[in-house]
Amino acid sequence: PWDLVLLDPPYDFKGWSELLDLLVSLVAKDAMVVVESDHEVDSGAQWHVDSHRRAAGTVVTMLRPDNDPG
Repeated sequence: PWDLVLLDPPYDFKGWSELLDLLVSLVAKDAMVVVESDHEVDSGAQWHVDSHRRAAGTVVTMLRPDNDPG
C-alpha cells in the first residue's frame, strides 16, 4: 500500500468521488493523500480531512483514510 499520494488532475476533473473511493483500498492505514484542485473536494465518509488550505485559485486538501468510520 502507498504511504503518500499526490493528486493533481486538471482543475475541471469531475471524478473525485470515484477516484477517492478506489484509492482508499490502495493506501496504508496511516497514508497521507494530498489533493490539489480549484475547488473544495468532497472526500466522502471514508476519508478524514487533516488540513484544508486555499491560495488564490488553488485549494490543497490533505486527507487520511478514516480507519474508524463509526
